[in-house]
Amino acid sequence: MLIKYFVCACTYIIFVVALNYDQLQVIGNWMKSRNRI
Repeated sequence: MLIKYFVCACTYIIFVVALNYDQLQVIGNWMKSRNRI
């Protein structure tokens, strides 16, 4: 059960990163700049 969840989580993360790497970078930079203020 835990292994299945782990595999699903890893697959989802890889899938999202592959599709939205640029968007994630922009969001990450936005969050960082927002946290400074």
